[in-house]
Amino acid sequence: MNRICLFLYFLFFIPAIGLAQGFSNTYNELPITSENGWGITISAEGEIYCTSALVCQDLTVACINVYNFNSSGELLWSKLIEDKRAVNWENIILENDSLFIGVNRLQNNDTDYCEQIILDPISGDQINNFQSYYYPNGISLGGFGQFFYEDEIYMYGTGFTHLPDDNDGPGYIHRMDKRGNYVSHLEYRPDNFSGIYQLMEDPNGQLIFLCNSTSDLTDVEDYSLVNYDPNSGETSIVYEVGYQRPDRVAPFFVKLSDKYVITEIHYDDNEVSEIIDLDFSIRGVSFNGDSLWQFSYWEPFWGSLGRFEFMEMTSCANDDFLLSGQYRDEDGNFVGFIMRFSTDGDLVWERRYYAYDNAGRVKNSHLSAVREMPDGSIVGIGAMQQVSEFDAEEDFWILKVGADGCYREEDCEDVSINQWLTETEEVMDDSSLVLYPNPADDYLTIESQELIISTEIYGLDGKLISRKKHSDNTLQVSLDHLNEGMYSIKVMTPQSEEVLLFVKL
Repeated sequence: MNRICLFLYFLFFIPAIGLAQGFSNTYNELPITSENGWGITISAEGEIYCTSALVCQDLTVACINVYNFNSSGELLWSKLIEDKRAVNWENIILENDSLFIGVNRLQNNDTDYCEQIILDPISGDQINNFQSYYYPNGISLGGFGQFFYEDEIYMYGTGFTHLPDDNDGPGYIHRMDKRGNYVSHLEYRPDNFSGIYQLMEDPNGQLIFLCNSTSDLTDVEDYSLVNYDPNSGETSIVYEVGYQRPDRVAPFFVKLSDKYVITEIHYDDNEVSEIIDLDFSIRGVSFNGDSLWQFSYWEPFWGSLGRFEFMEMTSCANDDFLLSGQYRDEDGNFVGFIMRFSTDGDLVWERRYYAYDNAGRVKNSHLSAVREMPDGSIVGIGAMQQVSEFDAEEDFWILKVGADGCYREEDCEDVSINQWLTETEEVMDDSSLVLYPNPADDYLTIESQELIISTEIYGLDGKLISRKKHSDNTLQVSLDHLNEGMYSIKVMTPQSEEVLLFVKL
């Protein structure tokens, strides 16, 4: 006799579905908008803190959502920060029992300034905030991230002077204490335009950053790993990164126990046609700047449509490292991917995570950041394209998989792991719908305060299994025709949109 577990899905809260290793949740702040995962950090206890960028106030104002999940994917709290834009990369830090959220805001329509918003990690309540938009020489900072070092905050990005013919400011690091008071700054400008994209501690206890520069004469965009002594202000180039396309995302690097690993993009542009041979590379570099090994994905592609687009890289406790981003499959769909490499650059595994709507269509998705949990499992955040009138809505997406990249134990044999993507639903009060028994056997009883018009049962691949019309407040739904597996049931009432239920046999 089958035993069935029941789970109710709501608009803003989609709980974990009791899988062996993973969960996949989506969240939507506003209909027909875009909410993308940006930053993520994991506590020592395995709690997940992450941020997303979205548009609110009649779809005209940049906002930030801050989320706190436990290790099982249950949403503990979320906070909306309005009229702010998250700095691009590392915008959330858990330090000294506080959450530091780095944000940008447009001032006087032409000047970005940076701000720190400090939240209580237990409640999400705001503890403090300070603005840091005043810099020496009239420079403001378009932030890419922030880093805690020796109990101070270092915000980094691109500086702007907002003067005629001089608005391509240097790479910039703004150093401040935890109250936002100015300590010092670094302007780094090896060529015309420069920006600092990542900052971390080097093996000598100083700092190392990734910086670009663009030549006025050739429009070539070069990247370098640069050591930085914040006390003396001295810098030295450790490694010059291979050639990058100016219209592609900046490279990423991580520090392992005995080396750096950095992504590179090389290409050979054929002047006769628009076909470009693209080489995505991952290179191991010693702390002295010597190349140790290189792993490459090579694929011919048309224009700027590459198969893989790397969005972030992070290290693991065992010195493996992870890459995440989006992959364009043979049918033209963008799907989220995670790759795991050993410290020597060997590919351990690659997984692509497909999302489906309830009609069985693949929806576009990506994973913009990924982190390892204390137990070795992996959490990624990004966005999924949801179903809307214009088929353009993107919702915040958080995904947890095992250390092997498997979403469920039975998915380990497949390169592509298929997931079922739910449509956005209207919120219903908990008491408006009752289901029992739980666990169930061959029948499921549904009681509703409203008249139930219809029920539909879908498989996890999004295919419709059965549809029945009703005109009652209490139903008995037969489940004995279903094979072992996961299914969803949609219940339609006159006063609300569909309510989505998951059942497990």
